[in-house]
Amino acid sequence: MLLFVNGIYEGVECEHVGYWINDHESAFELLTQLVSNNWVLQEATITDGLDRLRVPLEAIDGEPIQAHIQTLQHQWQLILNNTKSSRINPSETLTQHHLKNLYLHLDVYYDNMLVHLRRMILSLETSKSLLLTGQVNESVRLLVNDQYDSLLKSNRRMYRQTKEDRQKNAIRLQKIENEPPAR
Repeated sequence: MLLFVNGIYEGVECEHVGYWINDHESAFELLTQLVSNNWVLQEATITDGLDRLRVPLEAIDGEPIQAHIQTLQHQWQLILNNTKSSRINPSETLTQHHLKNLYLHLDVYYDNMLVHLRRMILSLETSKSLLLTGQVNESVRLLVNDQYDSLLKSNRRMYRQTKEDRQKNAIRLQKIENEPPAR
């Protein structure tokens, strides 16, 4: 995959700057890094074979999300490792205090993710509207509309799933808080 960027860096206009990337996540992280390094992004396109995806730059604000994803991954690794060790030795189980802390951390993660997804959806809707308004070529309009609809559908699905996961987590947290302490 390749990421092509047009932008301005330190007053110099840079066109068609290319970066090899492994996946979409690394492309978004690279764009975030460029913005945090004072690039003014004008256009970014991800190419994968014959597929091209124009990146909605309004969603790139210079604040990385990869740290949030890595934090969640680390938290889940802790949960999974503790579950495995409790299977090996049943006397070593997570205390209510540890579970409560994990659920509280998950709640913060879900909240941050919901905020990010809401911003992404709003940005995609705005970009779609602006691009379709100015486009007179019907085939390009249909292509742009389909691409943005696909991205919006994916982000809305992730938003709904994250919201459901947060509600499940809230129920687990409430159960922990309502249980009497173990003796």
